[in-house]
Amino acid sequence: MISGSLPTTPNLRLLSMPIPTLVFITGIELVITWIGMAAGAKTPFKVSSIPKGVPMRPTIYTVIEDVVAVDGGGGRAYRRALDERYEASPMFRQMLARVNMFWAIGCFVVGVMVTGAVLTVNKEVAFGIGVCFAFTPFFCVTIG
Repeated sequence: MISGSLPTTPNLRLLSMPIPTLVFITGIELVITWIGMAAGAKTPFKVSSIPKGVPMRPTIYTVIEDVVAVDGGGGRAYRRALDERYEASPMFRQMLARVNMFWAIGCFVVGVMVTGAVLTVNKEVAFGIGVCFAFTPFFCVTIG
């Protein structure tokens, strides 16, 4: 952001890339946890309420847990109930793994589309696309 805004004439294409970059980083995180789960890796450190050393869980698990327990007011009771459900149900674990990969693919598709648009259209339009449209998937998921 700083290097894009330092010149007398700001580089609008560079300034339009922080949100698409965040989308790519989110996709990479989702894929890394999926690979870790598939490989049977253990969590290297505490992640939310998941203790260090337990089998890795999908990133979407942590998102659900934190949003409902903190923002939704579910508290520790919800965290315990979600953990019990995750441990007891292979079908629930499989569903969360699929949702995790669905989000990862979505992140990469949106990231590629927005990056392609930013690099090909008029620079003023590119700025609007990078700032507004890349944020849309997260906005839709939050509202939905």
